[in-house]
Amino acid sequence: MFLVNGLEPTKKDLLKLFEGRELLAGRTPFTTAISIDGKVPFWGHHLERLKNSFNFLFKDQDFKELEKKLNLCLKKINESSGTQYLRFTMIENKKSVQLIFQMRELEKNNLTELSLKSIFHPGRVSSLPRNLKYGNYLEAIEEVKKAKEEGFDDCLLLDDEGRACESTIANIFFRKGNRIFTPSLKSPVLDGVTRKVILEILDELGVECEELTPNRAEWENMDEVFLTNSTRGPVNVSKIDTREFESGSDIFRKIRAAYDVRLNSK
Repeated sequence: MFLVNGLEPTKKDLLKLFEGRELLAGRTPFTTAISIDGKVPFWGHHLERLKNSFNFLFKDQDFKELEKKLNLCLKKINESSGTQYLRFTMIENKKSVQLIFQMRELEKNNLTELSLKSIFHPGRVSSLPRNLKYGNYLEAIEEVKKAKEEGFDDCLLLDDEGRACESTIANIFFRKGNRIFTPSLKSPVLDGVTRKVILEILDELGVECEELTPNRAEWENMDEVFLTNSTRGPVNVSKIDTREFESGSDIFRKIRAAYDVRLNSK
């Protein structure tokens, strides 16, 4: 399903999207989510991201107008069944903000572990809000393509000091013993929705979590690594470069179980 402003687009609607430079330049803030039998887990977090992104980029616009368009999309989602992939993208056009909505069946992915290739990457621009997702992924796409040719699933992005920040599509967590670490938002990382949820779960479980952006020596010394994003939830990392890690620890299984409960109850 592809909608513009919550409605089936006409040819004129589609042409309007290209009238400015926004779409071509990647000035297209968005959020990705899933729906399960018509309900969007953690919708409050996704709505917060959209609102914060809107207020940062489109200061002269009224978010209430966008909410009307979002509500039309939510009605379509409510009519769906199964697990769907969702993407909400905003584009400013002639002093108004257009909403592009995409919904398709989420492809089944049986991967329980992922492997990462570490690369130096400039990361997110420091002047932009940490929860802002935007459309320019060209460099990341090309790096992942190279990594897959070498047998990896994704890339671990290192800052200019060689510290681990995130993957191209997910936040990252590390475990050492009974302690969990995740890169600080002061680093060039996304303040991801699932990252927020996992931090809430860790707090409920009484598991200590410290913000740390580890250098190579530090992350190679970790026992376990896992990634988090909205389409997969928490997934173990089997190895980074040649360093192999444990998978499926008791702590990870508790995190995954608590996440699945939330996923199916909100």
